Amino acid sequence: MKHAMPKLELYHYPLRACSHVTFNALEEAGLDYDDHAVDIRQPDRSVEHLQVNPEGKVPVLVVWPAPLGWSTG
Repeated sequence: MKHAMPKLELYHYPLRACSHVTFNALEEAGLDYDDHAVDIRQPDRSVEHLQVNPEGKVPVLVVWPAPLGWSTG
């Protein structure tokens, strides 16, 4: 039985090193994912981003249906 790949979503800030690590890992692995750039300098964050991480931190890799984790840095 073949398993379907989970849906991946990456919320990241392009100018942050920890976001680059996650982004590069997904690219190197050749995985399909939805890319959501988040401007952490702005106080208003998207509802979708705050639903997966109420603290508004990045990066967040979501492996639906649940967030896998986020950086504390």
